[in-house]
Amino acid sequence: MRGVAMALDRSLVIDEEALCMVKEKCAKYSLSVHPESELSAPRVKMATIPQGTTPIANPIGTAPGVRVDVDGVVLISLPGVPAEMEAIFDVYVAPLLREAAGGVVFYQKSVFVSQIMESVLAPLIDEVMAANPLVYIKSHPQGKDNEPRLELHFSTTGKPCEKPQERLDKASDALVTFIINSGGKVNVCY
Repeated sequence: MRGVAMALDRSLVIDEEALCMVKEKCAKYSLSVHPESELSAPRVKMATIPQGTTPIANPIGTAPGVRVDVDGVVLISLPGVPAEMEAIFDVYVAPLLREAAGGVVFYQKSVFVSQIMESVLAPLIDEVMAANPLVYIKSHPQGKDNEPRLELHFSTTGKPCEKPQERLDKASDALVTFIINSGGKVNVCY
Protein backbone atom coordinates (compact mmCIF):
# COMPACT_ATOMS: atom_id res chain seq x y z
CA MET A 1 0.00 0.00 0.00
CA ARG A 2 2.97 2.28 0.51
CA GLY A 3 3.52 2.51 -3.26
CA VAL A 4 -0.14 3.37 -3.87
CA ALA A 5 -0.02 6.03 -1.14
CA MET A 6 3.14 7.53 -2.63
CA ALA A 7 1.68 7.55 -6.14
CA LEU A 8 -1.44 9.31 -4.87
CA ASP A 9 0.55 11.63 -2.58
CA ARG A 10 -1.50 10.47 0.41
CA SER A 11 -0.63 9.40 3.92
CA LEU A 12 -1.07 5.84 5.12
CA VAL A 13 -3.65 5.61 7.91
CA ILE A 14 -5.20 2.85 9.97
CA ASP A 15 -8.67 2.79 8.44
CA GLU A 16 -11.46 1.94 10.90
CA GLU A 17 -13.55 0.02 8.36
CA ALA A 18 -10.52 -1.96 7.21
CA LEU A 19 -9.56 -2.62 10.84
CA CYS A 20 -13.06 -4.00 11.51
CA MET A 21 -12.67 -6.32 8.50
CA VAL A 22 -9.32 -7.57 9.82
CA LYS A 23 -10.71 -8.02 13.37
CA GLU A 24 -13.66 -10.05 12.07
CA LYS A 25 -11.38 -12.34 10.06
CA CYS A 26 -9.02 -12.79 13.02
CA ALA A 27 -11.94 -13.64 15.32
CA LYS A 28 -13.23 -16.25 12.82
CA TYR A 29 -9.73 -17.65 12.45
CA SER A 30 -9.22 -17.96 16.21
CA LEU A 31 -12.50 -19.86 16.62
CA SER A 32 -11.80 -22.38 13.89
CA VAL A 33 -8.04 -22.83 13.74
CA HIS A 34 -5.92 -20.99 16.24
CA PRO A 35 -6.75 -19.55 19.66
CA GLU A 36 -4.83 -16.31 19.02
CA SER A 37 -6.95 -13.43 17.74
CA GLU A 38 -4.97 -10.43 18.97
CA LEU A 39 -4.31 -7.61 16.57
CA SER A 40 -0.58 -7.94 16.09
CA ALA A 41 1.40 -5.30 14.19
CA PRO A 42 1.27 -7.32 10.92
CA ARG A 43 -2.51 -7.58 11.25
CA VAL A 44 -2.90 -3.85 11.90
CA LYS A 45 -0.69 -3.24 8.86
CA MET A 46 -3.35 -5.03 6.77
CA ALA A 47 -5.78 -2.25 7.78
CA THR A 48 -3.29 0.52 6.98
CA ILE A 49 -4.35 2.03 3.68
CA PRO A 50 -3.94 5.36 1.86
CA GLN A 51 -6.05 8.14 3.36
CA GLY A 52 -9.37 8.70 1.59
CA THR A 53 -9.53 5.24 0.04
CA THR A 54 -12.21 2.60 0.56
CA PRO A 55 -11.39 -0.90 1.81
CA ILE A 56 -12.78 -3.85 -0.16
CA ALA A 57 -13.76 -6.96 1.78
CA ASN A 58 -11.65 -10.06 1.16
CA PRO A 59 -13.99 -13.07 0.94
CA ILE A 60 -11.31 -15.70 1.61
CA GLY A 61 -8.42 -13.93 3.33
CA THR A 62 -7.73 -11.23 5.88
CA ALA A 63 -6.11 -8.31 4.05
CA PRO A 64 -8.68 -6.09 2.35
CA GLY A 65 -8.30 -4.66 -1.12
CA VAL A 66 -8.52 -0.92 -1.66
CA ARG A 67 -10.54 1.27 -4.01
CA VAL A 68 -9.80 4.90 -4.73
CA ASP A 69 -11.51 7.28 -7.15
CA VAL A 70 -9.09 9.80 -8.63
CA ASP A 71 -10.13 12.33 -11.27
CA GLY A 72 -12.86 10.09 -12.68
CA VAL A 73 -10.64 6.98 -12.64
CA VAL A 74 -11.26 4.03 -10.34
CA LEU A 75 -8.03 2.50 -9.04
CA ILE A 76 -8.21 -0.91 -7.36
CA SER A 77 -5.35 -2.43 -5.35
CA LEU A 78 -5.63 -6.09 -4.37
CA PRO A 79 -3.66 -8.27 -1.93
CA GLY A 80 -0.86 -10.26 -3.55
CA VAL A 81 -1.95 -13.78 -2.61
CA PRO A 82 -3.31 -15.12 -5.94
CA ALA A 83 -6.37 -16.89 -4.52
CA GLU A 84 -7.36 -13.80 -2.52
CA MET A 85 -6.75 -11.50 -5.48
CA GLU A 86 -8.91 -13.71 -7.70
CA ALA A 87 -11.70 -13.92 -5.11
CA ILE A 88 -11.89 -10.14 -4.66
CA PHE A 89 -11.71 -9.69 -8.43
CA ASP A 90 -14.60 -12.11 -8.99
CA VAL A 91 -16.81 -10.70 -6.22
CA TYR A 92 -16.05 -6.97 -6.50
CA VAL A 93 -13.98 -5.94 -9.54
CA ALA A 94 -15.61 -8.00 -12.31
CA PRO A 95 -19.10 -6.60 -11.56
CA LEU A 96 -17.65 -3.05 -11.69
CA LEU A 97 -16.09 -3.76 -15.07
CA ARG A 98 -19.32 -5.27 -16.41
CA GLU A 99 -21.27 -2.22 -15.25
CA ALA A 100 -18.70 0.17 -16.77
CA ALA A 101 -18.84 -1.75 -20.05
CA GLY A 102 -22.60 -1.21 -20.25
CA GLY A 103 -23.40 -4.80 -21.13
CA VAL A 104 -20.65 -5.09 -23.74
CA VAL A 105 -18.80 -8.39 -23.43
CA PHE A 106 -15.48 -9.60 -24.88
CA TYR A 107 -15.70 -12.72 -27.04
CA GLN A 108 -12.80 -14.77 -28.36
CA LYS A 109 -12.05 -17.93 -30.25
CA SER A 110 -8.87 -19.70 -31.32
CA VAL A 111 -8.16 -21.88 -34.34
CA PHE A 112 -4.93 -23.89 -34.57
CA VAL A 113 -3.68 -24.57 -38.09
CA SER A 114 -0.67 -26.18 -39.74
CA GLN A 115 0.85 -26.71 -43.17
CA ILE A 116 0.39 -23.06 -44.15
CA MET A 117 2.92 -20.25 -43.71
CA GLU A 118 1.94 -17.08 -41.90
CA SER A 119 3.08 -15.07 -44.93
CA VAL A 120 0.61 -17.00 -47.12
CA LEU A 121 -2.14 -16.53 -44.55
CA ALA A 122 -1.61 -12.77 -43.98
CA PRO A 123 -3.56 -11.56 -47.06
CA LEU A 124 -6.34 -14.04 -46.27
CA ILE A 125 -6.57 -12.67 -42.73
CA ASP A 126 -6.74 -9.13 -44.12
CA GLU A 127 -9.53 -10.17 -46.50
CA VAL A 128 -11.57 -11.82 -43.73
CA MET A 129 -11.11 -8.81 -41.41
CA ALA A 130 -12.19 -6.45 -44.20
CA ALA A 131 -15.36 -8.51 -44.67
CA ASN A 132 -15.90 -8.68 -40.87
CA PRO A 133 -14.80 -5.25 -39.59
CA LEU A 134 -15.90 -5.87 -35.99
CA VAL A 135 -13.68 -8.96 -35.67
CA TYR A 136 -9.95 -8.70 -35.01
CA ILE A 137 -7.72 -11.62 -36.03
CA LYS A 138 -4.20 -12.06 -34.69
CA SER A 139 -1.84 -14.80 -35.87
CA HIS A 140 0.65 -16.37 -33.47
CA PRO A 141 3.34 -18.48 -35.19
CA GLN A 142 4.26 -21.57 -33.20
CA GLY A 143 6.16 -23.81 -35.60
CA LYS A 144 9.32 -23.68 -37.68
CA ASP A 145 9.85 -22.76 -41.33
CA ASN A 146 9.62 -26.37 -42.45
CA GLU A 147 6.72 -27.17 -40.07
CA PRO A 148 4.46 -24.11 -40.01
CA ARG A 149 1.90 -24.01 -37.21
CA LEU A 150 -0.18 -21.05 -36.13
CA GLU A 151 -2.72 -20.09 -33.55
CA LEU A 152 -5.29 -17.73 -35.01
CA HIS A 153 -6.96 -15.68 -32.32
CA PHE A 154 -10.33 -14.09 -33.19
CA SER A 155 -11.85 -11.45 -30.91
CA THR A 156 -14.74 -9.03 -30.84
CA THR A 157 -16.90 -7.17 -28.36
CA GLY A 158 -20.60 -6.57 -28.23
CA LYS A 159 -23.81 -6.91 -26.32
CA PRO A 160 -25.31 -10.40 -26.48
CA CYS A 161 -28.26 -9.07 -28.52
CA GLU A 162 -25.75 -8.01 -31.22
CA LYS A 163 -24.76 -11.68 -31.67
CA PRO A 164 -20.99 -11.26 -31.38
CA GLN A 165 -20.46 -15.03 -31.18
CA GLU A 166 -22.07 -15.37 -34.62
CA ARG A 167 -19.64 -12.70 -35.89
CA LEU A 168 -16.70 -14.73 -34.63
CA ASP A 169 -18.06 -17.93 -36.13
CA LYS A 170 -18.65 -16.28 -39.51
CA ALA A 171 -15.11 -14.87 -39.62
CA SER A 172 -13.45 -18.07 -38.42
CA ASP A 173 -15.48 -20.22 -40.82
CA ALA A 174 -14.44 -17.98 -43.73
CA LEU A 175 -10.77 -18.13 -42.78
CA VAL A 176 -10.90 -21.91 -42.18
CA THR A 177 -12.33 -22.33 -45.69
CA PHE A 178 -9.51 -20.19 -47.13
CA ILE A 179 -6.92 -22.22 -45.20
CA ILE A 180 -8.24 -25.57 -46.39
CA ASN A 181 -8.53 -24.32 -49.99
CA SER A 182 -4.91 -23.09 -49.77
CA GLY A 183 -3.59 -26.49 -48.66
CA GLY A 184 -3.49 -25.82 -44.94
CA LYS A 185 -4.84 -28.05 -42.20
CA VAL A 186 -7.14 -27.05 -39.33
CA ASN A 187 -6.16 -28.93 -36.18
CA VAL A 188 -8.36 -27.51 -33.41
CA CYS A 189 -11.05 -24.85 -33.01
CA TYR A 190 -12.21 -23.59 -29.63
